[in-house]
Amino acid sequence: MREGRAFLERSLAAAADQPSTIERFWALWALGIVSVTQGDFSRVEAVEDECLSLAERLGAPEAITAARFLTCARWSATGQAARAVVLLTEILSPADGYGKPLAVHLLALGMRAFALLQLGEFTLAAESAEQLRKECERQGEQWMRSFALYYLSVAAMADNNHASAALYARASLTIRWQMHDTFGAALALDALAPALVASDPDQAARVIGLGDALWDSIGRSRMGSPELLAAREASEALTRRAIGDAAYMAANYRSDQSSIDITHALDLQAPD
Repeated sequence: MREGRAFLERSLAAAADQPSTIERFWALWALGIVSVTQGDFSRVEAVEDECLSLAERLGAPEAITAARFLTCARWSATGQAARAVVLLTEILSPADGYGKPLAVHLLALGMRAFALLQLGEFTLAAESAEQLRKECERQGEQWMRSFALYYLSVAAMADNNHASAALYARASLTIRWQMHDTFGAALALDALAPALVASDPDQAARVIGLGDALWDSIGRSRMGSPELLAAREASEALTRRAIGDAAYMAANYRSDQSSIDITHALDLQAPD
């Protein structure tokens, strides 16, 4: 991901003196999304401003919606989930007055579920995630469906339904890994780990280590999100209590040295 971002930055810089185009907008938007996953929020904020300005100059309603989504993504990952929910609800409203391409509509549904999870609104988050999953299944869209499964896993874990949480997380992880989606796989591993503590704490320790290794390959751990970092620390604390510090460190170390092979975690499918 670091290499991809470097090429994107270089391409945008090389075309800086070219006329404003919708192609430049989407390249900037992609840079913003990558920067969110890496936790580089100062860069995201700068890209947001340029995206919105460019979209308005182009008079492109769909681009304006996408730029607003980028703001929501930053807010959701920086402890401002309540602000994100308000704007995402507006974006998803049929009367918001802006165009909503299918991809941005699905992203907004998913980001709303994510923001609600950060706020502890697990029932509402699950409802939004289920809406996203059904829409993806109607469209044959797998990548966003994997996000829905991740959100459903986190919501199920909050409801102490460890079995469903593990099923959803593994199903999400299967899709992510097949698509070589490092960021998505890291999220799914973080959801899987706490769901395994009660039944297989040694594997939970390995999964935490695999997640750490993937996040290290992306950029800033857990995007620097206070909620995601707290969840990771809680998973480690639970696992250490279950198997002890020495066993945890041994399993976590083996995982970290495993060349990020996560196929052992892909043996279950999503529940109906």
